[in-house]
Amino acid sequence: MTEFHEMLNLLEAERERYILEAARLERRLESIRTQVTAIDNLISGYIEEKQHDHFYQQFPQSSALAYLEEDRRDINILSIDEKIDIDEEKLEPEDNYNEAQSQQEEIDISDIPKTNGGRQSVSLPMSVQYQGYSIRNAILILMRRRPEIQFQIHDIVTDLYGENLTKKQRDTARVSVTKALSLGFKAGLWFKVLRSPGVYTFKYQKGITAKTPKS
Repeated sequence: MTEFHEMLNLLEAERERYILEAARLERRLESIRTQVTAIDNLISGYIEEKQHDHFYQQFPQSSALAYLEEDRRDINILSIDEKIDIDEEKLEPEDNYNEAQSQQEEIDISDIPKTNGGRQSVSLPMSVQYQGYSIRNAILILMRRRPEIQFQIHDIVTDLYGENLTKKQRDTARVSVTKALSLGFKAGLWFKVLRSPGVYTFKYQKGITAKTPKS
């Protein structure tokens, strides 16, 4: 039995390592895409500059000025209509932000007590927003705020304790979080994701999550 748990722990650790490596590669890929976009912008700038020079070489100065003046009048006419649309829409981002903020504020955690199901470790405190709560209740708050997310154990450890943990602290936190997740699943607070060891989510979905085991 001991060998089984040791092998399981090794496999989970290896799986976590690959997940972290995949995240690192995704960040690197995003950085490369940003660089490609910047280079594309530079190329477009050089092309536009070349076309601009060619335009003035092709037309006499008086004809070019007349052409540009006509184009400017069209732009001014268009800008009047566009300004109306902008004035009507410019408040939308702020409205969306306020709506999102309002939804965040509407999440009720008043029914989650601060000392139910065990206290936090003094030597390894959780982040400020979870201080005073048990690990299980802190996880419940986290999942209630993001009910659509499937949480892996290492993600929950990072959310609860932050990223600046030593290896020993992370291992300790992982054991505590794993235990709290198992107890919370048995209590029906959240659900396991099928065929994904160590992954939990707040909402039950038929065919995606496992049912709460019967007492």
